[in-house]
Amino acid sequence: LFVLAGFLISRNFIIENENFGKVDFRSYYINRFQKLLLPLLSFLLLIIIWTYNKQPDIYYITRKNIPSVSFGFNNIYQLSQGFSYFEAHGNFNPLTHLWALSMEMQFYILFPILLRFFYKEFFKDYNSIAKILIALSLTSAIIMAILYNPSKDPTYLYYSFICRSQAFFIGGAGAFAYIPIYA
Repeated sequence: LFVLAGFLISRNFIIENENFGKVDFRSYYINRFQKLLLPLLSFLLLIIIWTYNKQPDIYYITRKNIPSVSFGFNNIYQLSQGFSYFEAHGNFNPLTHLWALSMEMQFYILFPILLRFFYKEFFKDYNSIAKILIALSLTSAIIMAILYNPSKDPTYLYYSFICRSQAFFIGGAGAFAYIPIYA
């Protein structure tokens, strides 16, 4: 999922840059959040109604998670609450897996800015950007390997944007390395 997101964002950056000579960030952010937030808010409303009426024992937990899911920081919220993704068996929370959507939202905000910075300030060619993204992906993987401790709960690594960004970066690198097809 994250690799595909990195690829598609990068591909859209390349296509807009090639066709218009720039990327319209305002329209990008409006489009992204319309595609993500409108279905998400509908889903959250249904979950709240369902838990309130059918599963009142988890309604309070679900309601507490709504802001973090809605504003794209559920992975951080779950970490701050000491929630262990790997020890949650039996503690049902219908919003547990939306940490991934939060991570995508964070990536959708930060990655285009990073791409624009690389393109404008350092590299005018796409192959150089692909190499930088591969280096960032490797750096992320190395950080994850260094922080991993088999005797501790790996939830922090699982929810960490820094550790999980390797997938986004490798997807982006794939898009930039695949340029001749677009031309």
